[in-house]
Amino acid sequence: MATTTDFGNKGKRTAEVDLNAVEIDSGGGEFLYYKLEAEGARPVFSFADENRTLLGVGNAGDVPKPEYTWKLGAQGFPTDSADEVYGVAMLFTAIVRYHLVVEARNSAGLRIKILKDIKYESQDPTDQFQETLSVFDKSR
Repeated sequence: MATTTDFGNKGKRTAEVDLNAVEIDSGGGEFLYYKLEAEGARPVFSFADENRTLLGVGNAGDVPKPEYTWKLGAQGFPTDSADEVYGVAMLFTAIVRYHLVVEARNSAGLRIKILKDIKYESQDPTDQFQETLSVFDKSR
């Protein structure tokens, strides 16, 4: 059952799946697969851990796309420690809707589990939201 909450001035967050933490074995080839769909003129978002930005979209030279994908672990962005919090920060400056899906996948790329399936929408360009996930890597 979906859960809807408000954020910012006019934001709505609707979660079908919303786990707060996951354990992976990056040494065994497991990884997290992120997919962010964006509806609007120009998405502005970043993916970061507690210490640094790993991916940033929305700079002047970036070509907007309707969908962005990336991996954490297993030849994607490396995990730095045994436990870390990662976040996707989204701005609604020129976007009305985002859809974030995060999956744990095995070494063959097959889905183990859906961790997050959340839709965000806002008509207020000053709204922003950060979605976090604690990752425990048993290979570290």
